[in-house]
Amino acid sequence: MKITSKVWAGALLAGVLLLGSALGATTARLVDSESRARTATGERQSPRREGYLDWLSAELALSTDQQSQVETIVERHRERMATLWREMRPQFEQTKSDFRAEMTSVLEEDQRARFAELVEQHSKHGRSWKRGQKK
Repeated sequence: MKITSKVWAGALLAGVLLLGSALGATTARLVDSESRARTATGERQSPRREGYLDWLSAELALSTDQQSQVETIVERHRERMATLWREMRPQFEQTKSDFRAEMTSVLEEDQRARFAELVEQHSKHGRSWKRGQKK
């Protein structure tokens, strides 16, 4: 395999990893079953979903009516997204594991240690890949 092909393959794999992370984070927000709060309709709502709705409301300057409609849309799609995530998560986890193993194989010892730190940091804080920041 040419070096250019390896670079493209690595970039594609990294892109898939990031897209999967984004999808996973979004899905997790929508389906988190821990510490649920009550909605206006009396249904239980996760703090993550509530936070997601608050974030959308602030970022999009949603009216009260729009907030209600968005909450209904999120709830309507929640179970389907949860099902999709349950089905694809094993594949995602395997791809992530393969990616990390391949990355580790090309890194020097000190780079492997730093990469492990970055992976741990990402696991704890979610989508916090920020260029140039160190612990």
